[in-house]
Amino acid sequence: MKHIWMIIAILSLIIGIHKTWLHGFKDSYLFFIFVIIAFLMYLVRKNISKQDNNIKN
Repeated sequence: MKHIWMIIAILSLIIGIHKTWLHGFKDSYLFFIFVIIAFLMYLVRKNISKQDNNIKN
């Protein structure tokens, strides 16, 4: 599941850059906010899975 968040972050970044190129930052800033949220979710999921692995071992 954590890898899906990274994929979403990368795709959102690509779309955000493309939309910024075409329409300016005013119309694309939400994509960059979503990149930050998706990347933070990736880090949270990574941390949780690391903690689960430490508990199991």
